[in-house]
Amino acid sequence: MDLLRQVYGKHGGRVRGAEIDVDHRAGTIDATLAYTVLRGRAEDDIAGWERPHTLTAVLGYSAPATVRRGLMRGAALWVAFRAASGLPYARCAGIARSDEPCVGGLPAATGRTPSFRQIDARFSRRIGGPRGNASLYVDVRNLFNRRNVLRVFRETGTTEHAGARSLAITDAYAGTAAEAAANGVLLPDGSVDVSFGGLAASGCANWISTSGAAASPSCVSLVRAEQRYGNGNGLYTAAEQAAAASDWFDALRGGFNGAPRRIRIGVEIGL
Repeated sequence: MDLLRQVYGKHGGRVRGAEIDVDHRAGTIDATLAYTVLRGRAEDDIAGWERPHTLTAVLGYSAPATVRRGLMRGAALWVAFRAASGLPYARCAGIARSDEPCVGGLPAATGRTPSFRQIDARFSRRIGGPRGNASLYVDVRNLFNRRNVLRVFRETGTTEHAGARSLAITDAYAGTAAEAAANGVLLPDGSVDVSFGGLAASGCANWISTSGAAASPSCVSLVRAEQRYGNGNGLYTAAEQAAAASDWFDALRGGFNGAPRRIRIGVEIGL
């Protein structure tokens, strides 16, 4: 805390906080409960990394040497829980996310992302006898696969922005239509015929861009998109184009959520 205060203070900010930590050690059980309250200010605004309240609990168990049979022989287990306040952000128009700058400057923070909660667990079992220096382990992060929101759109305060999504779909549709028209495969209902008489991607050799340059890879992308978002009949409909553009928008403007459940299984060898 002191180091953070010294570093942060050089940039016109201040940090104030307190922490309560309770530890329990008794035989095979280790337990820790900690609570932290932290307030950080950047000049006259809330620091972007500030989570005012954080609660952490860790419970560990190590099997005693008297356990000589079964799964728990030479085993250890710990479970960790963490809950924290959401991150602050300022509202502004546009498609900036809460950890990106607003156009025209950053107003005072008035909102917070949802709180963060996660449970992790790890089980290990020593192998090679009582004095073995190798262990098998299973490490699980985000045990219950909770969806933790780490950032939101500044304008909407959520992970969805209907206006920005609609604009992305419209732009993608217009670009596809222009290229399809240049190649004579745009149909009256807005669909794009990329069947090429059953040749599919093999019929893309003569495809050109709107400027007249060779653009076979673009044609192949349209064929693959129709196969993924449509029924593979070679007619890339407006609905299929909208679905593809919506996925593209999510990929481009994604990254709103924390990591899902992750499981690692491995061997640790002590030297």
